Amino acid sequence: MNAMNKPTHSNLAALIADKARTNPDMEILTFVSVRTDGQLEDQTRTYRQLYDGGQAVARGLADLGVSQGSKLAVMMNNHPEFAETMVASGILGATFVPVDPRTMGAKLSYMLDFTDCEGVICADYALAPVLSVLADCPQLKWLVVVPTVADFRLPPATLPVADFSDLATTRGEPLTLAPLEPADTMLMMFTSGTTGNPKAVLLSHQRLMGATLNPLLAGITTSDRFYTGLSLTHINAQGTLAGALGQEIPCVLSRKFTKTRLWEIIRHYGCTTFNLLGGMIPEIYAMPEKFDDADNPVRIVQSSGMPADLWQKFEKRFGLKLHETYGATEGGAMRNPPGAGPAGSIGKPAVGWVAEILDETGAICPPNVEGEICFRKDNNVPLVVQYYKNTEASAG
Repeated sequence: MNAMNKPTHSNLAALIADKARTNPDMEILTFVSVRTDGQLEDQTRTYRQLYDGGQAVARGLADLGVSQGSKLAVMMNNHPEFAETMVASGILGATFVPVDPRTMGAKLSYMLDFTDCEGVICADYALAPVLSVLADCPQLKWLVVVPTVADFRLPPATLPVADFSDLATTRGEPLTLAPLEPADTMLMMFTSGTTGNPKAVLLSHQRLMGATLNPLLAGITTSDRFYTGLSLTHINAQGTLAGALGQEIPCVLSRKFTKTRLWEIIRHYGCTTFNLLGGMIPEIYAMPEKFDDADNPVRIVQSSGMPADLWQKFEKRFGLKLHETYGATEGGAMRNPPGAGPAGSIGKPAVGWVAEILDETGAICPPNVEGEICFRKDNNVPLVVQYYKNTEASAG
């Protein structure tokens, strides 16, 4: 495992290209889905398969006109094609925009139009909402669909529509990796948008490659196995994926979160650590208690928003330890590892960060006064936060 204090690679495509040479046959990613008959079904990807798949998709996207600086939306649950598209985007130097596949209507048209996406790669179950907003997104030039059912047929549309499998079998010589700077934008991640339209945070290659070091901070080793049921359209799952790929830690990803099959999947694949967010926690704890709840391979759950009154109960019932974390999409994190702080606390700032509670004027709030948690680097290097087409909200 890399014990350095900085990432080994400047971008994801370079990382995967290197791992495809040094550890080509390691099954690094396993994508799990639940079939209609209730059986588990999975697809695996080695580093070599990820790189070869990314190269093929990159060639196909290049044929559609995608090049360095292009922007494309990715709208699907956790499929292997999502990861391959991420690699392909890095090879070409394009920016990808993750969009929750449940998004539709005005919100969807806003996200696609605002980010200047020239194309969308979506699963078949997200195609109808995309087709319904084409008239509102004149900048779109193409659609690529990932089929999930055997009888899927490409529909007629006002712009070219391709099957992802055709894209992924595009033949040709390996493409040279686009020249990228660490500060170049890798993806745009939309914030929750609690007031008005959501803002699109520009996340650099450097920022995402920094997440490859996260396992080191959380005490996760190569003997562990990640699990996540969180969507790759969310920054949390992106961080898990980066950490797994960077540190050669196998990762199991559910197509989508399932509270009823969670422990079955974890036991079946031998997962030792996973992440939980806010509302997922009481849902899991509210499931009927079983005599073998603690009979599982998990040793650490990285939680965000674990209720203080459930903390010790959750640990005891499922036979594990909690590592509470808090992170902002824009940058900065807090950690409360096992045994470090009281139940209910989000802990102390992660290495390299300072956290402060500020009021509306930017002044530090006195104890027990509500404010906004804000992060800055401990070396006083300005924290660069950029929102697409929103210079007023950007900082740094």
